[in-house]
Amino acid sequence: MTRVRKHVLAVALAAALISLAGCATHPWEHERAAEKWIESTVVPIQKSQPQQAIALLQKRLNEECAPIEGLGKMSFWQMKGYNGESGNHRACALYSAQLAMVLYQSGQFREAVPYMSQALLDKASRVPGTTPPLNGMLCESMSWYGVRDPQMRSAPLFVAYFDTMEKAGDARAKDFMYKSYLCRLDVDYGASPTALEDEFVMRTRAYYGEDAAQKSQQYITVIHRKLKPARFALQSQPYTPQRLAKDAELLNNAIAQVRRQGLDAPIGTMPSPYPLHLQALMADKERALRTNATNEAYK
Repeated sequence: MTRVRKHVLAVALAAALISLAGCATHPWEHERAAEKWIESTVVPIQKSQPQQAIALLQKRLNEECAPIEGLGKMSFWQMKGYNGESGNHRACALYSAQLAMVLYQSGQFREAVPYMSQALLDKASRVPGTTPPLNGMLCESMSWYGVRDPQMRSAPLFVAYFDTMEKAGDARAKDFMYKSYLCRLDVDYGASPTALEDEFVMRTRAYYGEDAAQKSQQYITVIHRKLKPARFALQSQPYTPQRLAKDAELLNNAIAQVRRQGLDAPIGTMPSPYPLHLQALMADKERALRTNATNEAYK
């Protein structure tokens, strides 16, 4: 082997080792390692031995993460500098969310409150500078928390967060009630669509009064019962730009109808949740259309 070739091989080997070393500390590696640990150590016992699962997760949080009490209104993602540039914030967010889930599932609602709050903050703040209002968050982004459950045996975050706050007597339940039920309506999360609609109206009345309850019934009758089946029918079609455009058109028409019906008026001091909810869906479709157009341009 010539001296030049040996030198080239040595440089290539050094570059490979540097690359491997970089991969070992890639931010995603911390999250993957945390996910594997939770799946192998916590998930098998979190239903049968919740206190043991809680102790294990709390130990990991104490050893590796910033104290949750010191985060205030910030998420682990926003505190990633505090947790090191290595990306350990991803693992910390996962430990915290899984702890919220175990506490919620075991009925320890007061104890779950700070961790459930972190789980929601984590979903809202992953993209810097784009933290939306609660009613402007995508339901899809709140469909899971902690490690992913392919069988969907655990309640989605938009259900678990509201239930936790309500059962703990926390005022944040009122702030999140609309988003929780608008998401439930979109995915039929309940005993039956009719029972879910009635429950939404009942909750609105309890938290915001009779006028707000009448508006929630109006939204269900005029918007939801027409928009949902129309969007559902699109799902049988191939995922194409035409389907995305039709979905965006349905949502745009629904937003216009919300305005015509006066459902965009504030509820007390809170901006109306109905246009915010639909606008979040609309923005998601617009992003999908832009992405599709970019992909087509590079073909």
